[in-house]
Amino acid sequence: MTSVNRAGQLSKLLKNAATGYTKVGNVPATATRADLVNLFSKYGVQGSDCLKTMRSRFGSEEWIVGRLDEKSAAASLVDLQGAMIGSQKVRLSPTTDQELEQIAGSQGLVDPDAASRSLFVKGLKQVDPASINRQMRELFEGYSLERLSYDSDRKTVLIIFAFEKQAQVAHRQLNGSYVGPSMIRLEEV
Repeated sequence: MTSVNRAGQLSKLLKNAATGYTKVGNVPATATRADLVNLFSKYGVQGSDCLKTMRSRFGSEEWIVGRLDEKSAAASLVDLQGAMIGSQKVRLSPTTDQELEQIAGSQGLVDPDAASRSLFVKGLKQVDPASINRQMRELFEGYSLERLSYDSDRKTVLIIFAFEKQAQVAHRQLNGSYVGPSMIRLEEV
């Protein structure tokens, strides 16, 4: 790509990159936060800057990578478009403030940065919200629990901790624990 062509693309993208967050689509389901950090490393992205937002029925995922200044966000859109993660070419697009609010709301997050301090609790068989709420609070009370949100349709709970380290310790110590008749699985957001 010529430098004139790249400069033109950058100026167009700067208008849309004001949030500092980039949507990365067509990411293989086997990808990890480390894969995205590696891809965006020259832009200073860290693990807590990457948030998995959805998994498609075709086996690929979508992530949000953030906390980039406007120029870095725009440059990443040009430089990394079509880059490979595993055997798939990723698709990048700017993320609007409205999309960020929608993603944060759908995942029960106040801000996308809460992802690094959050876990999903899966494998629940019990569906009584009051009972699940009480049991989750009891299970996670010693791990700086900040907030929890129960999704009765998916039978999952989103747990947000006050500190990233507490989320890591809880994941390591409580994954596979029993809550009533259910053996739970803890997964990173």
